[in-house]
Amino acid sequence: MSRLAELQTNFASALRDPANSQVMLDLAAIGNEPLPHRARLDVYRNNVASSLTDALAALYPVCQRLVGEEFFRAMAQAYFERSMPDAASLIGFAPDFAGFLVGFEPARSVPYLPDIARLEHAWHKVYHGQDADVLTAQDLQAFVEALGDQALDRLVLELAPAHQLLMSPYPISRIWQANQPDHDGVLSIAEDDRNERIFVVRPHAQVEVRRVSPGAFAFLCAVQGGATLGRALIAAFEEEPECDPQIVFAELLNAGSFVLPDQTSKVTS
Repeated sequence: MSRLAELQTNFASALRDPANSQVMLDLAAIGNEPLPHRARLDVYRNNVASSLTDALAALYPVCQRLVGEEFFRAMAQAYFERSMPDAASLIGFAPDFAGFLVGFEPARSVPYLPDIARLEHAWHKVYHGQDADVLTAQDLQAFVEALGDQALDRLVLELAPAHQLLMSPYPISRIWQANQPDHDGVLSIAEDDRNERIFVVRPHAQVEVRRVSPGAFAFLCAVQGGATLGRALIAAFEEEPECDPQIVFAELLNAGSFVLPDQTSKVTS
């Protein structure tokens, strides 16, 4: 490794670890700046911390709005002291932020905050997810005409590649929606709004945060787990006996929730 590369590596390590002393020796050999070596390094460290906090706020804007900018920046500082990112890209940045919030004692007064962070992270994962041609009712009709009605029960679908499934005891989708830039944050919560099941998906160009029924969520989980269409319909009914599984499937199909594996039909033997 060249001397410059070694200095750059040590410098990056020192930004993450203030106890790193090697970079102090390296800085001593560069120029005659009036600032002490540690103070010079602290300038860079503070700039990095500020930039990372801005990036975190950009990825978790609802979390910041819920607790306020000052509290969020203090929370971000605590997070980065524990987990300094290595990647330069914002795709997948701070994936464990929600887990950090679970144990962050000062935020306990906002118990739904970790789940809001999970939802925001899910939104970004879906936004950057893989594109695909979603299954349509016409595609399904062509499948039936080619292979018959009986093959339908044994059909194995897949969820649209850009998707996330979430559950929360809090009405996080409503909280999230109420705190979008064009909303005032005011929200009235009824008892039926709790225990949310959420399907975040991008069937076309727009990310959608869908609040789904227990039966629909069970259906989606079954499909995600590789179940046949027939078994997924049973899972929906078992979870929510009051629902009509066929209607549940039709609604999810029309919303662009599924694809055919390998863009072709796949039937179990």
